[in-house]
Amino acid sequence: VLSLFLATRWEEGMRTLERAREATAGVTDPTVLATLAEAEAFSMLRDGRFADAWTLARDAAEEAARVESSVAAVLAFLAGGAAAMLGDPENALASHAQAIRFGEQAAQLYYSAGSAASMVHIYAELGIDDEQVTAVRASVDRYLAGPLGTMVESTVFAELGWAALERGDLTEASEMFTSGLAGSSATKPLETPSLMLGLALVEVATGDLIEAEQHVDDASAFTADRAMAQYRPLEAYVRGVVTQVRGRPADAAEIFAAGAADAQALGAGRLAWRLEAAAAGALTLAGADEQAVAATAAARRMIEELAARIIDPSIRESFVEVATARLDELVDSTL
Repeated sequence: VLSLFLATRWEEGMRTLERAREATAGVTDPTVLATLAEAEAFSMLRDGRFADAWTLARDAAEEAARVESSVAAVLAFLAGGAAAMLGDPENALASHAQAIRFGEQAAQLYYSAGSAASMVHIYAELGIDDEQVTAVRASVDRYLAGPLGTMVESTVFAELGWAALERGDLTEASEMFTSGLAGSSATKPLETPSLMLGLALVEVATGDLIEAEQHVDDASAFTADRAMAQYRPLEAYVRGVVTQVRGRPADAAEIFAAGAADAQALGAGRLAWRLEAAAAGALTLAGADEQAVAATAAARRMIEELAARIIDPSIRESFVEVATARLDELVDSTL
């Protein structure tokens, strides 16, 4: 099942998963159940069921580690990705740190590489750039150099590319996204939309709108053909940005607003507030000031709700500070 999902052969993978469910009905062997949970979590993420994927992968990772199952690392990796999409940086960092540890223990350094790169992305979103982040970033290269380290190289490039965008480093972002699209790692099909959409934002920032539009259209076609719901909010955000820069703020506002509603329905807190804030900026430019004020207030409420779930005060403070500043930027420019 996993090999089919990695290749984004979803229909075939789901048929195989259904047969696996039937074959394992009544089975209590924790190793078998952990392997089944791995496939189920992948399916949930594809459907944008981030909360379900987070709960399943988190619990299954702990059980898999207890029985020394080989899928503990990938389950923790999936849990980290799901938590990040929920807008839960605290649990995302914890799960990715767990995946790194499990990957090292099982000599699956490729999952350690993917989780380390994901942590760099999350730290960038939090505006944290200290010695710990430097050490995590250095570990990515070390893991990639290990046995089969490049197996998830496309995931690494995607995460490092988004981290660079968060820092405003367009050169590194372009290098990462371009390298990811040029590669052939096992996770390239899964990461292709993320790589295309990230590169589109770089192209918008550098004034290459024709290429940006093409990459958004290509990403849209790719996800539509494979029914990859997890990418819908990100696609809406990038398409809205391109539309905005094309001088069509009213159209952009509609795209952002629809994307925000979809993100909320999916539980994609990581993107929901950004889409709502971008809608506010587009509405202001379109002359819809009252609607813009309402959208700005909605985005602030989303940030407050996400912050309230963060227990660690330092992570919560970093999140609020960076998210609030980013909200103000989006309201002003939608970029």
